[in-house]
Amino acid sequence: MSPSAHERAFGLAYDELRARWPESTEERDVDTPYGPTRVHVHGPVDGPPLVLLPGGSATGLVWFANARALGARYRVHAVDLLGDAGRTERRGRPLKGADDLT
Repeated sequence: MSPSAHERAFGLAYDELRARWPESTEERDVDTPYGPTRVHVHGPVDGPPLVLLPGGSATGLVWFANARALGARYRVHAVDLLGDAGRTERRGRPLKGADDLT
């Protein structure tokens, strides 16, 4: 499969997984020095924040089975991590060391 075919296949799978999240889920791109980070946000605006991180080679969308229940009480923020699968883009300053991760 060509790189563009892989990208299309990933995009379709990503969109299918996104469709499993509640309709009220918002997609936000948070600007960072390393590029925009995609965050899927669901739940009451005044709910306590809950940040969900995926395991390796996964996206924040991996939490689809838990999103509705957690979003009933919490303001869920599921992150597509930099340098991993998802819609976070690596643009801007390169990661050089541990100091860049804090």
